[in-house]
Amino acid sequence: MDAIATVNRTIDQVTIEFNGCKQIAAVNIVRMGQLLIEAKAMLPHGQWGSWLKEKVEFSERSAQNFMRVAREYAANPQLVADLGSIRKAVALLDVPSEEREAFAQEHDAATCTARELEEAIRDNAKLKEDLASKDVALQTANSCLEGRNEELAQARRELAELKSRPVDVAIETVVDEAAIKKAAKEAASEAKAKAEAKAAKELERRQSRILDLERQLEKAAESNDTERADRAEALLAQTRRELAIAKNEDLLQAQICFNQIKDNANRLHGYILLFKGRNEMREMESCRRSARALAQFLNQVAEEGE
Repeated sequence: MDAIATVNRTIDQVTIEFNGCKQIAAVNIVRMGQLLIEAKAMLPHGQWGSWLKEKVEFSERSAQNFMRVAREYAANPQLVADLGSIRKAVALLDVPSEEREAFAQEHDAATCTARELEEAIRDNAKLKEDLASKDVALQTANSCLEGRNEELAQARRELAELKSRPVDVAIETVVDEAAIKKAAKEAASEAKAKAEAKAAKELERRQSRILDLERQLEKAAESNDTERADRAEALLAQTRRELAIAKNEDLLQAQICFNQIKDNANRLHGYILLFKGRNEMREMESCRRSARALAQFLNQVAEEGE
């Protein structure tokens, strides 16, 4: 039996006193780091390590952590006190200084374990890395889009010029069939690549969402938060269903097929306008018949599923 008396004490009283002691210890973390900085400046070269070992029983690694915390949290020592441990304070240094306090509040750093906080910081870093990568991809896509817009504007200018030419001059313009076939093939490959890249990103996003919901469900179960657990479980089930749909290879190929048909339809429309501008009515009417036949065929395909 422990010799410490427990007469007239409740567990709530003991808990309050223990947390008070933790708070006092945490407040001293920054001060201890400041004292270590001061001591290191005083000691002659080569005596720092022996002083730590013999006088304060600290390893050099621990001392470096305390000094780093003292420097980084000098403007906000209360945050260290709220965290309650040197390990949490060191872990939070991986978050930019202007984001630390908000990050600590958002992830309930004062009550979570050091391991949970470290995991949240790693997840946050990965999320930022993913966002940066997607931002680069978006900038690249925007740059490509600007180039395509310029090509479209040029095509429109050329079409306007054709329309303004005399009929006999306009007819002399020859369509490069080989170039048309090559462009169509390149466009189909590009559409397929874009669809596959989009599908891959969507799969990655849903898989990441599932991992996050599983962690939320585990934490809710540990804290006996039934409402939070039910909500996380429902979202998890829905996201898993969405992931199963996104993994459907046949559906992906169907989407690629649709994009290719849409691109070809747009090109067919362009030829209709081109022949109209050249006053080549027979060729224009041939393209229109092709467009109507395509529309009729697609309508029949759509009705087969009803």
